[in-house]
Amino acid sequence: MKNLLKVENLSVAFPFDTGDKKAVIDMNFELHEHDFVGLVGESGCGKSVAAQTIMGLQHPKAIIKSGSIELMEEEIIHSSPEKWQQLRGRKISMIFQEPMNSLNPLMKVGRQIEEVLEIHFDFSKERRKEIVVDTMKKVGLRNTEEIYEWYPHELSGGMQQRIMIAMALVANPRVLIADEPTTAIDATIQTQILKLFKDIEDLYRGAVLFISHDLKLVSKICKRIMVMYAGRIIEEGDINAIINTPKHPYTKGLLKAIPDYKKRGQPLYNIPGQVTPLKDRIEIGCPFYKRCESRMKICREVFPKTSDFGNQKVCCHLYDN
Repeated sequence: MKNLLKVENLSVAFPFDTGDKKAVIDMNFELHEHDFVGLVGESGCGKSVAAQTIMGLQHPKAIIKSGSIELMEEEIIHSSPEKWQQLRGRKISMIFQEPMNSLNPLMKVGRQIEEVLEIHFDFSKERRKEIVVDTMKKVGLRNTEEIYEWYPHELSGGMQQRIMIAMALVANPRVLIADEPTTAIDATIQTQILKLFKDIEDLYRGAVLFISHDLKLVSKICKRIMVMYAGRIIEEGDINAIINTPKHPYTKGLLKAIPDYKKRGQPLYNIPGQVTPLKDRIEIGCPFYKRCESRMKICREVFPKTSDFGNQKVCCHLYDN
């Protein structure tokens, strides 16, 4: 299948009084046509920093230390603002966590979606509206002619998120990044949005990178999962391998922490400790060392090499031999 996005050795740091600290360390992955890949990890693991860097939307203080990002075989990591305007929306799009913070409160939602087409295509106003209304229908909105004229505050949270998804898809980009798209909505609407993403898989020929802290949620819609901890991808593989035979103690902990009706009456499991704040991190050894119940002396001193299990890869000293 055609390679749409290739990230190689990407490292992104932020400056502190004690020196630059890497929020993303040597990230490598590829997305191909029809790929639906999950990027999972707790808050503070670097998922959003990676996504923002891929989109050219990184924080002003972010420093790209190394790496390459190729979009459809074109290097984009140091693109100009003018180049990014050509790329965003047309070749690569992003759905953000908080739709109410991303939508312009003073502009009708139909017009906001239409702007994407106005930037990238020479369509008539009538044709643009036709495409927008059709896209709104595809993301599950009803009464689309009426909603086209509404302002963001007139929509529910679920409808706002559907508008954001329509905005991301309207120009048929080759790569779609969804950054925690179900975080700010209730469980019922979350289920509807997940179903929408499953429907998108049938409609959409591009690749999707679905970012979440919820491994159970991602397992419902993704074919492949990358598990990220403290800036590093520590395990990756197809969905069945990750869910049924997890290798890394962190992945096992994430799965163990998922609520299950079979565990009713039992205390919920929590991974001991928390992700080390970025300013306090050191790059020596395994970043999960302090929280790991299987840690060994070597884990504190050396970051493990990648062990390959065919449809699954893991960075853990438990598998060195």
